[in-house]
Amino acid sequence: RDESLELLTSLGAIPSTLTDKKALFRGIKEEIWSGMGSQTLDGRICSLHNDTEMRPSAQFLDASTRYQTTLSKSKLANISEVVVGRKAISYDKDKEKYDHGTVCFIDQSEGKVYLEEFAYGATPGSSITAKKKGIPGNIIQYLNEVWIEKPDGSAEQLYAYDLETTRSDPAWISEL
Repeated sequence: RDESLELLTSLGAIPSTLTDKKALFRGIKEEIWSGMGSQTLDGRICSLHNDTEMRPSAQFLDASTRYQTTLSKSKLANISEVVVGRKAISYDKDKEKYDHGTVCFIDQSEGKVYLEEFAYGATPGSSITAKKKGIPGNIIQYLNEVWIEKPDGSAEQLYAYDLETTRSDPAWISEL
């Protein structure tokens, strides 16, 4: 019983009114905030304990940054990117189906992708013929059209797909 009385007196006055209780909890909250550092990882929490050791939050932030850098430099970091020379799947709105092919040109300003295997049966005009270089795979842009030179010396107008509906072809996984 004496021990209980000592503990009760060490607690101090027990608040009985709502105002006193709020003041007590505000004080506890301030004490907790000041003990753990109330700012973000960019503020006091990430500062050093001393000259040689970082706080756990700063260690976590440092480790997370290193891990993210490692992932972004890994071989599989860009497998979902649509790039020239890589196989892709594009949705053809007119035919309402997916076309699989190799990306030969990306027009970022228009948001269009062109696949080597999909061309119109159009005949090139004199302006397209004048721009040919005799190099198979050479891309010729004329107005809103994109043409590709073929190995036989002819040129074909490529079909434009929306960049938003084009994805890297995951078939490469089965080729491994």
